[in-house]
Amino acid sequence: MAPSAVSMVFTVESVKSPNALEKGRKPPDGHSFDEALELAGFGRVQIVLSILAGLGMMASINEAMGMSIILPAAQCDLDLDAGEKGIVGGAVFLGTMFSSYFWGYLADTRGRQLILKYALFATSFFG
Repeated sequence: MAPSAVSMVFTVESVKSPNALEKGRKPPDGHSFDEALELAGFGRVQIVLSILAGLGMMASINEAMGMSIILPAAQCDLDLDAGEKGIVGGAVFLGTMFSSYFWGYLADTRGRQLILKYALFATSFFG
């Protein structure tokens, strides 16, 4: 059985004033993770976002798994040995890894919604 631990979510003020205990002030009350989720709520926006994110993940996984169909035909047509076949198969995952850093940086600097639209369009067009 895993050890039981309570994750606490604290306010930003507790981070800003680390000397609160030294000054005799009571530290701010925190909330457990479940309480924080309860306070934030879960509604239609989260459901739609989960569906859209799930569709995006399905597109990405479908693209990667499509290589299992393409590689046997490519091996025959291009006369690939096992090493070359591995390089071609790994190129999809290498491209996903490097493009994740690119899209993640743009999402952090330009906004997640806009970049998610661009990334999904690029995946559907080039994928």
